[in-house]
Amino acid sequence: MKLALVAVGRSKTRFWREAQAEYLERLRVFLPVEAYELREERLPPPAAPAALHAVALRREGTRILAQLERLSPVWAVALDVQGHLEDSPALARRLAGWFESGVQTLALVVGGSDGLAPEVLERCQWRWSLSPLTFPHEVARILALEQIYRAFTLWRKLPYHR
Repeated sequence: MKLALVAVGRSKTRFWREAQAEYLERLRVFLPVEAYELREERLPPPAAPAALHAVALRREGTRILAQLERLSPVWAVALDVQGHLEDSPALARRLAGWFESGVQTLALVVGGSDGLAPEVLERCQWRWSLSPLTFPHEVARILALEQIYRAFTLWRKLPYHR
């Protein structure tokens, strides 16, 4: 199995880029890992009509779906505040199940500022909520990667790297 991080936008702050690189490198001990940062749409002002926000979200969604198609066959996991909440041991069991069922590519899909298009959510086989709290997408990436790393260490009964 390989892991693909499919994320809208590029981290603008060196701190977030370095944190992401750190967890991608840690994960490479367990499996091949790639990160795909897709162009973020220029968002209309918050007071703009909802239709304008929907257009931007749909355009990002088109890019995400195209990337998932390039990774095919892929098991896609959407980071979504309305997704399933799991503790770390449950996530480790889920990851082991995907691995053992023959999933070739596991894609973590992280949206931009407005989240993920409905078409992307429909395409994903599972929706994962990191928390009921709202996070900047850079933080969501780091949290997701850290939890996948933690899941591997739990599944393989390895000490968590400090």
